[in-house]
Amino acid sequence: RNIAKKEPRMIQELALQLYMDKSLHPELRMLSCIVLFETRPPMGLVTTLANIVRTEENLQVASFTYSHMKSLTRSSAIIHASVAAACNIAIKILSPKLDRLSLRFSKAFHVDVYHSPLMLGAAASAFYINDAATVLPKSVVAKASAYFAGVAGDAVEVGVRTEG
Repeated sequence: RNIAKKEPRMIQELALQLYMDKSLHPELRMLSCIVLFETRPPMGLVTTLANIVRTEENLQVASFTYSHMKSLTRSSAIIHASVAAACNIAIKILSPKLDRLSLRFSKAFHVDVYHSPLMLGAAASAFYINDAATVLPKSVVAKASAYFAGVAGDAVEVGVRTEG
């Protein structure tokens, strides 16, 4: 349980391999992107990811990764400070045309609030994973987290998946 927090380097290596494998299903690649950012990757890894997205042919994966990075740049939580800075640089590397893609493409949203004097905060993330062949999303996942005294805990996680 919570292996990404205990062994982040090992998980980053595996998630990056899955993300880079273009023969895998795009949904699996997007899930590996989520896992990768949950391990709080260093700046070098985020920059590598941005360079991969620049040459990405699948717009579902590119749109999802770009929107995930862009939403993390606005993070004010101390626990995400290094990732937010790395994503800010990565967004400058990437083309702004990825920002103009419609909701037909997969997206990620992240919003958080953090109050430093009280060391208290909350975050919400939503992942909208779509398939190019259908109008309805393949899966939608929403997650709420709480921060207290430098510790983060996932309060609620809800997911809906469509088949067929």
